[in-house]
Amino acid sequence: MKNVIRTSWRDAATLIVLSRKKPAIASRQGVNYDILFQTRTASASFANSVVFPGGVSEPVDASEDWLRLFKAFGFDQSHFEAFHRPGAPATPIFQDNPVKRHISLRITAIRETFEELGLLLCCKQHQKDRSSPWACVLPIADRCRARSLVLFPPQSYELSRLSVAADCEALLRFAAARSARGHALHYPVIVHANDGQLHLLPGDDLYPSDVDYNNGAIKADETVLELRERSKVLHRYESFGSVKQFIIKNFKSDHIDMGDRIIPVIA
Repeated sequence: MKNVIRTSWRDAATLIVLSRKKPAIASRQGVNYDILFQTRTASASFANSVVFPGGVSEPVDASEDWLRLFKAFGFDQSHFEAFHRPGAPATPIFQDNPVKRHISLRITAIRETFEELGLLLCCKQHQKDRSSPWACVLPIADRCRARSLVLFPPQSYELSRLSVAADCEALLRFAAARSARGHALHYPVIVHANDGQLHLLPGDDLYPSDVDYNNGAIKADETVLELRERSKVLHRYESFGSVKQFIIKNFKSDHIDMGDRIIPVIA
């Protein structure tokens, strides 16, 4: 079957960290939080770009020891199952145990953030003593060097989505509710047009109903603009000539609704 995944697939996770601004600064800027980015070095992949911290999962992220540690802090099975919506359709790249996977991916993101930035997000209190859903922060290092930065498509997309919400408390409430509805799979399907490429995202009119996860490229004998004009619902990344941008139109999401917009990408 086309949707059978070969073993080359690697699990990974990233973390979007928000920090509350002081009220006086928030009132002047119209938004009450900052977003944490990591700057890639010149010798690394995605050189000189700014990215959300994260990386590839390790076997230890799925260790049963984590569950025992969380239980010692007062978190029981009901807290774990809150990350997964019962009856949600299975996704081929997910493991048989979706609850365990939701936990292990979060551990991956937190561990990678600590390893890359020296910033450990944690909970120092027993569950019954917690009065806020905000994480504790243990800063280990604080390095920043000025350089020319590049923003790649995933970061451009997520920043544009976050720009709709100006209040971090509202974002926190939304994130807690959204987490219980499972993961949204944004697997891009590449279309080779006559003058460029499309990366179709789920919900787009041209997104195939049966995705070939091993070799999903499609050839279309049309230009990027012709493909755009014959579609009513657009949820795609376009690259043609010097233009690189997300196009979103008539797309309804169960995440933060960005409305109709064009998101330029500098990469």
